[in-house]
Amino acid sequence: MSAIALLLSFGFVSCGAAPSVGQIPNIFERLLAPDNSRQFSRTKIRVYQLGNLEYASVSIDGIPQFQVATEIQLRTEEGELRPIEERVIRIDNNLRQIVATQFNLDKLEVDVEILDEELTIFVEAEPNLPKQVVLVVTDLDAQLAGQSIDSLAKSRAEVVLSGILSAKLERQSDNIIQQTRRAAIILFTAISSSIVVAFVQRRLLKGWKQAKQERENLQESENLINRSGFDIQLNTLAWAFNNDSSIPKWQPLELGRMNSSIRLFLRFLQISILLVSASWISSLFPQSRDFGRWLSGLPLQIFGLLVVALVAIRFASFLVDFLLQAWIDQQSIQGVGVSRHQKRAPSIALASKHTIHVIAYSVILIIVAIEILRLPTVSILTLAGIAGLSLQNLFRDYISGFLILSEDQYALGDVVSIENQTGIVEYLTLRMTKIRTLDGELISIANNRVTSVKNLTNQWSRLNLGINVEYTTDLEQAIAVMESVARSLKKEPRWNQLILEPPLVLGVDEFGQDYITIRLLIKTLPMRQWDVAREYRLRLKPAFEEAGIAFSFPLKTIKMDSK
Repeated sequence: MSAIALLLSFGFVSCGAAPSVGQIPNIFERLLAPDNSRQFSRTKIRVYQLGNLEYASVSIDGIPQFQVATEIQLRTEEGELRPIEERVIRIDNNLRQIVATQFNLDKLEVDVEILDEELTIFVEAEPNLPKQVVLVVTDLDAQLAGQSIDSLAKSRAEVVLSGILSAKLERQSDNIIQQTRRAAIILFTAISSSIVVAFVQRRLLKGWKQAKQERENLQESENLINRSGFDIQLNTLAWAFNNDSSIPKWQPLELGRMNSSIRLFLRFLQISILLVSASWISSLFPQSRDFGRWLSGLPLQIFGLLVVALVAIRFASFLVDFLLQAWIDQQSIQGVGVSRHQKRAPSIALASKHTIHVIAYSVILIIVAIEILRLPTVSILTLAGIAGLSLQNLFRDYISGFLILSEDQYALGDVVSIENQTGIVEYLTLRMTKIRTLDGELISIANNRVTSVKNLTNQWSRLNLGINVEYTTDLEQAIAVMESVARSLKKEPRWNQLILEPPLVLGVDEFGQDYITIRLLIKTLPMRQWDVAREYRLRLKPAFEEAGIAFSFPLKTIKMDSK
């Protein structure tokens, strides 16, 4: 990619003259312009103000020569050129025409004469060629330079003569050959450096993928047993946010970040090599020097802003992680809700980093619009007002997302029910919530639509199980069997760590049409109520059969008409 982009810069060398310094080259605009004399009328010229004066630089082949001035005059129509812009364009075109003319350098003369009571600088190249006007020296120019108009005209004539001679000498074949050799060396160096950087990037990416695959294989082998349903989804989240205590904390997180940061730095380095080399090569030739100066201006400014923003984002992300870890450590010292804080931390981190990205890129957009592209402030404020009206729902999303996180309504890894959709929270920012159902469906919900939430896994969960038995059942015996099965389950080490409190059989809960319901409650770790429920049902059936207790099933009555 670098080689192609650098080779493109040579195209500007052979495409003829380029816009003046400070202007943005636009080849398509020049091709589509109906009048070649207006080929530079829509380009951007950097204009400065001093008191009641506006001034700008005049250049030859992208090298500033002198400054001209006009009085400040407000534009009446959008897109109308200022007088200072019209004057600079006129002088630039005069100088370009002179440089493009073939003549003997030894006979080149620059004179100052009075024409229509104005000091005018002329260029005379050949006796048989008419004198060509370069510019008129005005009192405002003298006021800007701080010297008399006569002395300014003489010094400016010398500058014009020197600039034209330099421009003609740069177009000599010997100079072009020498600069082409330099360009070839720069191009070779840039391509070689880019290849080395790309090779290092690929090696780092390959190493990161291998390490990630090894961690995934280890995680899969350790957690395949007795994991199903929402637990399998939680498995992925545990690795993503490093909540699994069996994983060394520095391995998947710190090394991954270091690898990613190095690869990001190498990308920046590769782009920098591309921009600097293309700008350097373009500046070697007079025909493309303006493009090189533009390339080292606007694109590098925007690229620099992106680099600063990304570095700030990385630093802010590290700061968020550091503060969250300090918050968790403080809670562990106090011994209050440590596990829940550990579960909330990834949610807060993800939402905070997402918000930092939005703010950083919004600031870049504003800076580019105001400072670099120099868009009118009134237009920017108008667009901001229109955007504010049209993005009201977006603001509501962010406010709702902030309340969800601050009030701990739910977090990443929680099983929730929102708008009749139940699933595990896989993605949570201030903007939206994404939940994954057991069927694998990923449902996105804007946070301002979250009016009520059922969180099935906050702090702890509970198994609420109703067992239906027949009316002929000895209820005291059935309750005793249910208590015995629950207590034996609690005593086993594997299930004891999942069951937080002794199981509680509430007793007879309901008399149905053809059944009696006995209610059982078991308090478990978050998201473990389904595992406990499946194991309890598995053990209860043979216990009931051994005790001679029958489950109740709905009875169906079939009526048959006899004839």
